[in-house]
Amino acid sequence: MTIIFLYVSNTANKRVEEIREDYRVIAARRDDRVDLLTDQVAALQHKLDVIPERVADKTVTKVKEVVIESEVPPVKPAQKP
Repeated sequence: MTIIFLYVSNTANKRVEEIREDYRVIAARRDDRVDLLTDQVAALQHKLDVIPERVADKTVTKVKEVVIESEVPPVKPAQKP
């Protein structure tokens, strides 16, 4: 059976802690960036979801205009004398 004793100096512990803190800062920045991008994607998705509704409304309006313009009063059949 072998037992290994590892001695780590105080400066090495401080360096490890500094590295961990650096990675915490990097992770926090990454999380902030992800939140920002998530908000932007949600806003774009909302805009995309609204487009079909607006197009449908415009289409309905155009169809109604065409139908109204093409309506001709009914022609009465010619009466024979």
